[in-house]
Amino acid sequence: MLIAAIPITLLVSEPVVRVEWEGPRECDAPEAVEAKLRELVPDMTAPMVVSGVVRPEEAGLSVTLVVTVDDDTIERVLAAETCAELLDAAVLVAAIAAGADPLQEPEAPAPEPAVAECPEPPTIPPLAAAPPQAEESPRPPASRWSLGAEGGLSTHVLTPLTFAIGGRLERLFGAWRVAVGAHHHFGRNVIVDEWVETRIHLTRGSVAGCRALRTGRWEFPLCIGVSAGSLVKQPLVGIRGPERGHLFWGAAEVSGGATVLATPEVAFYARAELLVPFVRPRLQLGQGEERYTTYRVPPAGASFALGMAFRVP
Repeated sequence: MLIAAIPITLLVSEPVVRVEWEGPRECDAPEAVEAKLRELVPDMTAPMVVSGVVRPEEAGLSVTLVVTVDDDTIERVLAAETCAELLDAAVLVAAIAAGADPLQEPEAPAPEPAVAECPEPPTIPPLAAAPPQAEESPRPPASRWSLGAEGGLSTHVLTPLTFAIGGRLERLFGAWRVAVGAHHHFGRNVIVDEWVETRIHLTRGSVAGCRALRTGRWEFPLCIGVSAGSLVKQPLVGIRGPERGHLFWGAAEVSGGATVLATPEVAFYARAELLVPFVRPRLQLGQGEERYTTYRVPPAGASFALGMAFRVP
């Protein structure tokens, strides 16, 4: 292998350090020698000359190193397997010659005074939003009174329809209740024959037991009971008409409806009922065996009413 003997003189901050280095191109690194030397001996003041000649050997590389500091000169022969190891060894010897102790660890800088850090405030998790609550319908106490008034149409006395008004007093025991009612059915005129006309109307009272289904603000009561009253006849025209009087009337009653609670104390309702008379009074003319029926209460009647009720404890 041909060795390029190229003397290299690098003047760095004359006259403190001068590096002269010869060797193969891969080991020709005077700049690296100087940089490492200045790193190991940062406070160098005496003039220094470092000369090195690198030669290949069977086991690697060798360098003949001459270091001159002021008037003192040392010479060493160093060997290594690689250029990097050879350069490190040469720089170490030169630094020792300059009076440095490369093995001494540099003093660690004084620690900066610790600054007390304010602890971060604890993170408070956000409060979970309360789930929306379903609107609760007003629920009355287990036992209450209910007083209502209603009006509607009926066919209990006559067909076609007649108007009726009434009132209901109920005692509520949760879903069960007892109802007492009073109603008046305005009459219609009945023409007995071409010479006789009579007006008929009905006043009745009723008692019923009820069971109500409830969902939210709504109630759906179903009632069974009996109703009884007086059928009033009043002659209007004719000399042969029936005299004024009262006839007993009675019927079985089935009713159902729907009630909505506006507030716990106020309710509006619709109610339909079916009545089947077990006593059907009739109007008759004549005397003895010549009497004949001119009018009889229908075998069944129905009514529909709208009402409003007030509930109190």
